[in-house]
Amino acid sequence: MSQKIVITKAGFNALTETDPDNLIFSSDYATLKYYSSGTLSLSISSGDNEDETSVAHNLGYKPFFVVFLELDFSLGAGDWACVPFNLDDTFVRSTVTASVDNTNLYVTAKTTDTFSDIDLNFRYKIFRNSTGL
Repeated sequence: MSQKIVITKAGFNALTETDPDNLIFSSDYATLKYYSSGTLSLSISSGDNEDETSVAHNLGYKPFFVVFLELDFSLGAGDWACVPFNLDDTFVRSTVTASVDNTNLYVTAKTTDTFSDIDLNFRYKIFRNSTGL
């Protein structure tokens, strides 16, 4: 019998429960392994512009990651959206993407806003799990 860790929802027995819907955690299933997290900022000048920012991870492979964009412009402060993100309205077309290589996580934003500069704030999480790409 192999050893494992099982945490069940209230009312279920961790020694006998096999239904994954009744488990909070089981070491039988793969999980994301946290590596680092933080914030990034990016300023884009008005006009048809593109800019990029990055953060080093130096893991030597392409890790799994997530990036969130703070929606503090026209959609409401304090809200966040997962990247990739597209905004397309009458006056502004903006696209934000994220990518990763063996050493860095990159966040790229492109806009056609001709009225004002745009300041973007991001939160990211990088995990030790390889994407296998």
